[in-house]
Amino acid sequence: YIRSRNELVSEIDKLNDELASQSGDSATIARLSRENAELRALVGDRADTRILAGVLARPPMVPYDLLVIDRGSREGVLEGAIVYHTNNHAVGMVTRVYERNALVTLFSSSGVETSVYLYGPDIFAYAYGEGGGVIRISLPQGIEVHEGDPVVHPSLHMGDLGVVTRVVS
Repeated sequence: YIRSRNELVSEIDKLNDELASQSGDSATIARLSRENAELRALVGDRADTRILAGVLARPPMVPYDLLVIDRGSREGVLEGAIVYHTNNHAVGMVTRVYERNALVTLFSSSGVETSVYLYGPDIFAYAYGEGGGVIRISLPQGIEVHEGDPVVHPSLHMGDLGVVTRVVS
C-alpha cells in the first residue's frame, strides 16, 4: 500500500498538532496542580496523611461491597475516611473502626449515596450504589453524558471513581 507524499505530509502535520496539544495538556495539568496546592495551603489543609493498609477479608468471606482492612484506631484510621486503591482511585469509606482493623463500605454497596462530579457535562450529581460493583448516576434530561466521561469524588483530596460505561435514557 503506497500513499502519496501529500497524504504523508498531512498525517505528519496531524500528528504534530496532536503532540502539541498533549504537551499543552501537560503544562495545564502542572499549572493546575500548583494552583491546587496553593489553594489547599490557604484553607489550612495539611499534608496528605494516608495510611497504608492491607485487605484482611473481601467477598466472599464478607458480604459483597465490603472490605476488612488491617489498620484501625491504633494506627489513626478514622470513621468516614475515604479509602483509595493505589494513588487516586477512591473505592469506599471507612464505616467502622476497631483497634486493629476497620470495615470499609464500597461506594458500590447497595444503598450508599455519594456526591460525584462528572467531567464532560461538568456537573455535580449523586451516585447510588446498587451492589455488585455497580454505581448508578441519575441526571436530568438534556444533560449530555458520553461513555468514557470521567467521574470523580469531589473533596479536598479528590479521587477517581471511574468512567461512565453505559448511558441509558
